[in-house]
Amino acid sequence: MNRPAPARLLAIVREERARRQAAWDRAGQGGSDIAINDNIIWSNIEHFMRVLGGDRRAPTSWSEDNRGLMASNLRATLAKACQTFEAKPSDALRAKIDGLRHLIYAVEFTSIYCRDHPVPVPPGNAIDRAARLLDATPADAPGMWQVAGRDPMSVGQLLFLAANVNAMAVA
Repeated sequence: MNRPAPARLLAIVREERARRQAAWDRAGQGGSDIAINDNIIWSNIEHFMRVLGGDRRAPTSWSEDNRGLMASNLRATLAKACQTFEAKPSDALRAKIDGLRHLIYAVEFTSIYCRDHPVPVPPGNAIDRAARLLDATPADAPGMWQVAGRDPMSVGQLLFLAANVNAMAVA
């Protein structure tokens, strides 16, 4: 099977990200936490495809949890596209399904490779760096962090949010 060039994968992600944002806006939920988190995930997927294409702006690696989150979001999107295609087939939807399959392959193949050949973690405590970057404080619940204007979040969510703030600052 021929895989599309990284530029094509990036275009597929950008189209889906724009479609999703428009759908959230049409539903009147464009500023909701779930829409913002969805946009963060798709921002990471977009940046992931840029890195596969040779872009070296930070971040150039993601934790296993973040790659898993990207892959599960892509799989859920593919499942929904397949259901829609069964109800109302179209060439455009078929092309979207093919594109999503290629995106899933890119993310999951990289995740498997990185699991076996991990990227070295830079020195310093990533949680402390993330907390300083986001001005986060430990929340009342064990293992949870509080960032102003947000619900308490896990360490994974804190690191994920910090990685996105860094990516947006560099972009």
